[in-house]
Amino acid sequence: GYQYDYQESFGLIGCNADGEVVLFEELFKGSPDTSVVDRKVLLKEILSRDDIKLISVFHNHPTGIPDPSMEDIEVTQILTEMCEKINVDMLDHFVIGEKYVYSFAKEETEVVSENQKYKHALKRQSNEKFCQQAFDLGL
Repeated sequence: GYQYDYQESFGLIGCNADGEVVLFEELFKGSPDTSVVDRKVLLKEILSRDDIKLISVFHNHPTGIPDPSMEDIEVTQILTEMCEKINVDMLDHFVIGEKYVYSFAKEETEVVSENQKYKHALKRQSNEKFCQQAFDLGL
């Protein structure tokens, strides 16, 4: 439902070492064209659970166009570096648009984790007709 929001939302998806989602949390709401990401709040959410070993973040673009801004790229780089310091893999940053979702792991590979299992799962998924229920991280 984020593709139709009129303000930006930013959230966290936390997974355990097996790739099972253990946390899905919307953390920040912003204006129609920006959302402030407080790294301390994000870090607190990640560290609040011992089982989080992999994360992805997401935010929407109310314009409907999910192409990342320079700020989106910078935030992704900062979060990836932060995660490396606490031994958590930053798998992806999803930018939600009206018609499609932009994946940093597919398009901006140098700013997210080099987790090969995740990258292999993305490649396998792109070769198959997408079925949301059938998506498997393969971790």
